[in-house]
Amino acid sequence: MDQANIPGFVNCTPSSFQNKILNKIDNTKSELDSNESISSSKFWTDSETKALLSFLSDNFDLYHKNKTKFYAAAAINIGNNRTSMQVNSKIQYLRTKYEKENKEETEKARSKWPYLDEINELFGNRKNVKPKYLISSIDNNKLNSLKKAKKESLSIAQGRLEIEHEKLR
Repeated sequence: MDQANIPGFVNCTPSSFQNKILNKIDNTKSELDSNESISSSKFWTDSETKALLSFLSDNFDLYHKNKTKFYAAAAINIGNNRTSMQVNSKIQYLRTKYEKENKEETEKARSKWPYLDEINELFGNRKNVKPKYLISSIDNNKLNSLKKAKKESLSIAQGRLEIEHEKLR
């Protein structure tokens, strides 16, 4: 049966804009079919993640001081056509996952996430982690006696300086 004879069917040709969109879709499909590394680069293998964590451990100072340079260097080190943006995203994901796993670990049994210990070594035990609370182990009596001893030693040192100054005159 001819489409023109179907009731309610309107035969129309695509506009030039619609043709451009259809061509882009076709081109994108063919690019994806011919280059499978695009889809595989989205996912990180276990060896890539371990290489990233190892590089991060060895270069934590660079990560802490200049993340942009670190991401670029890590991408080169890992290879597999990884970009600095992918490295950045992966580290952010690992840190978020670590925070979630670490929180759940305190509430439940030990986490089975394979990277927990490595991430904990990097971010859980470093000076860049800001604790929510600081607890002093020094009681007030000790603190006061330390302050008094410091004042006394400064007073003695100042007295010695005055004596030496008088000798020079």
